[in-house]
Amino acid sequence: MSMLGSRRCFECGTTFNRSGQAAPIYCRNDGSLLAPEVVGRRWRVEGYLGPRTGGGIFIAYHQVTSQRVALSLVYETPGRDFEERLQREVGAQRMLEPHPNLFPMLELGSDREGIRFFASRLGAEQPLQLALREWQRPAEPAQCFAHAAAINQPLLKLLHSAHRQDIAHGTLDTTQLYVTLSDGDVGESTLLSEPRLYGLRRIGAGPALSDAMRADLTSMGQIFFQLVFGQPALMPIGAEQRLGIVRVLGEGPGQFLLRSLGCLPADGDGPGRFASADDMLRELQAVRSGV
Repeated sequence: MSMLGSRRCFECGTTFNRSGQAAPIYCRNDGSLLAPEVVGRRWRVEGYLGPRTGGGIFIAYHQVTSQRVALSLVYETPGRDFEERLQREVGAQRMLEPHPNLFPMLELGSDREGIRFFASRLGAEQPLQLALREWQRPAEPAQCFAHAAAINQPLLKLLHSAHRQDIAHGTLDTTQLYVTLSDGDVGESTLLSEPRLYGLRRIGAGPALSDAMRADLTSMGQIFFQLVFGQPALMPIGAEQRLGIVRVLGEGPGQFLLRSLGCLPADGDGPGRFASADDMLRELQAVRSGV
């Protein structure tokens, strides 16, 4: 077991001990987030998965059962109330469970160093940001759109349910969305499946919720764009670029993707952006049935 106050960098392997009163949070060599080698007396940390507000998410194993988990660590930072955010995340989790697109929570606690953590059951999932580096994207744009639709559709259902209960994310990106990367059939590309979200939280009715819901929809559009074209959309998208996207994907898929990014002009042809996750979901289902 590591010494109290020592933390390890899982990128370069260096262990840093407590300096004075403060335990280090970031690696002095490469800036990576550090973590104790053992959290909560039972979870042995084995590697870094991705960022989260106020800390990071690590791969860990139970020292008795060897159960694999995503261990979310929240470091206390002066002037910012991460404890409240963590409680809002836990509250959202309990309101939405059980749900196939959430990580089942196993334990919530506080480390002896004061680090708040919660452990969630983890299979072969990894952040989409990492999976995209290994994913063998189909050559045909229509196939990429189909893959993106298969990932986004269940997430839109989750967001629709969450938004109705005053729950949203607000900072969703490819580091907060997890997928499983698996081999396809012989001669086919690798597959992305089993999407799960990390970081949904209870917000409560009001302007903050409305802003977070709009941000969620725009983020889903960006994620969709990355799955289809392999890179984030550079905003704003001009008229010539919009025509090019429609030309490549076809009228229905192209218009859907542009509207999901909120970059269609609001004119007689329809609204410039989707008003809700349900609106986006219904339009996606209609487009998929027509492709």
